[in-house]
Amino acid sequence: RCRKARDQVASEIEAGAAAIEAAAVELSRAAAAFDVAREAVERACGEHGPKGVNGFDQRHVIIDAAKRQAGLLPRTTQEWWTKLHLDAVAGAEEVVAPMRANAKAIREGAAPIVIPQKPSAAPAPVAYPMVRVCLAQPAFYRGFLGHRIDLFPGNVEVPEPAAQAAIAKGIGFTPSSTAGQTITRAMLLEPNASFQIDDTGSVRVVKFTGELGEGGKGLPPAPPPVDLGQMPDTLGVIAEAAQ
Repeated sequence: RCRKARDQVASEIEAGAAAIEAAAVELSRAAAAFDVAREAVERACGEHGPKGVNGFDQRHVIIDAAKRQAGLLPRTTQEWWTKLHLDAVAGAEEVVAPMRANAKAIREGAAPIVIPQKPSAAPAPVAYPMVRVCLAQPAFYRGFLGHRIDLFPGNVEVPEPAAQAAIAKGIGFTPSSTAGQTITRAMLLEPNASFQIDDTGSVRVVKFTGELGEGGKGLPPAPPPVDLGQMPDTLGVIAEAAQ
């Protein structure tokens, strides 16, 4: 009886797992199809769509409507500057209706024979190279959206602006420098080590003896993390829109 009960419960769990897998397969197929259709919309809007008020094409009107339709975006919005569409076809109608009205006016002689100006290409993101820097103190920087990234002492990989800020503040050193090699070697031999920087910029290793308290036997109080600033807008959206 015990074996029978165990088999029954196990079978129910396995059936549930299989149902989840099957649903995930269907969702994956739908997501792949959505991605193909999204790329087609982006191509069509980029090649044939007129400029929007921000100078770019209006693909977001159609794609966001499809995302709401698929449940990927909320079906309510506070966006006062646009209509709320829950279907990609309705979103496309908002884009193409002025195009058809313009074509009709041209055909009837009520508008000049002018092809609408094509939208500008979306700006390519500025990719900051990732470089290595040896930190003697904990630090942090913020992404361009304000999220905080904490860094610990040692040989770390950071965006180049953060590395430059660390070096400028005197807590970061290039891996090939004497101080950088000291930090890298010390962290390999003694992961709990900390560092002190003297007036000349040299780094001294302070090893942890296992004894906390006064008298220099343990680690000194950890210095507060150094703020390396906020990364600039990597997409250039604000500057492009202002221009």
